[in-house]
Amino acid sequence: MPKNVVFLDIDGVLQPVYRQNRFKHDLEALRHMLAEKYQIPEYEHYDKYDLGAIFYDWDQQSVENLKLLLKETQSLIVLSSSWRRSTPIQVMNNYFRLHDLDSLIIDYTPLISQATRATEVATYLNSHPEITNFVILDDDDSGFSSDFPQQFVYTGKESRFTNEHLRKALNVLSESDHQ
Repeated sequence: MPKNVVFLDIDGVLQPVYRQNRFKHDLEALRHMLAEKYQIPEYEHYDKYDLGAIFYDWDQQSVENLKLLLKETQSLIVLSSSWRRSTPIQVMNNYFRLHDLDSLIIDYTPLISQATRATEVATYLNSHPEITNFVILDDDDSGFSSDFPQQFVYTGKESRFTNEHLRKALNVLSESDHQ
């Protein structure tokens, strides 16, 4: 387990909530093209709307900012996004492969009925004391600003992971390194 972790939401961080370009494309053709390009036959059977969202709708600058954050801080991803409800980690890593981010998702926060995402992150941290530094990227507060005010980077207003958010996230992880 890495000592640096990014708790990542997808919608409103990488996927702007207003972007729906996938519906302008042939998503069956996209499945086939991706299966051939990446030599992953499973792409033919993955949810075409998820593939379309990742391929056509994810904000490229947000993806690049996430890559930089992970590289600069030697962090890995624990997914806190609602995508974890129906998508196994291997499939999610294959999805992230479309942006050269495969194998960086190491786990999911637990799904706890009636709990906030902040509670799910706290539960995860309690069961992983080896995590010493973390940042939370989310467009929904869900208790983060009160439970994790220093580690929470709120992307809500912009609905994507901007350069300003990147600077804040880098500061969170670098300040944690010196404590």
